[in-house]
Amino acid sequence: MPRPGDGYRTHTTGLTHDESGFPTQKPEQVTRAIARLLEKLERHRDLIESYEAVQCDDADILIVAYGITGRSARKAVAAAREKGLRAGLLRPVTLWPFPEAALRTLAAGAKHVLVPEMNAGQLCLEVERVCGAEKIARLNRFDGEAIPPAQILEQIERLAETGGKSNGGSRRRR
Repeated sequence: MPRPGDGYRTHTTGLTHDESGFPTQKPEQVTRAIARLLEKLERHRDLIESYEAVQCDDADILIVAYGITGRSARKAVAAAREKGLRAGLLRPVTLWPFPEAALRTLAAGAKHVLVPEMNAGQLCLEVERVCGAEKIARLNRFDGEAIPPAQILEQIERLAETGGKSNGGSRRRR
């Protein structure tokens, strides 16, 4: 398929198209087209899925954060390590497809999984879907301000004090 700007006429829409390229709303054609796209994404997941793991090898507390919160979390991990706390960061770059296998592997070795995010918990729901809610801790902030590294570090310290006991998915909001 030519790219826009290559000198060929292209037409891009958000509509589902049939085999000849015309828009369709026929359920069997839409189902077939969407199933083909989903299978294609799954087949190439390893090329699309992207994440960064920072100091996760021995982490007792795994932080899962993305975007600007991922940057704060990286600093909080460094500060926690300076204090002798074994924290690590999984920073998804792509949220879909979500790095499920990496999260499952890294969370298996951690006592807690902390999910700081600047919303009401959308990422945490995905983390809970993959890992279960037992050892998940939330840090939600939705007042328009970024979560500073110190706030994440404070939560890391609280989790470290619990000695392996999680707050079971509590919805800690500030």
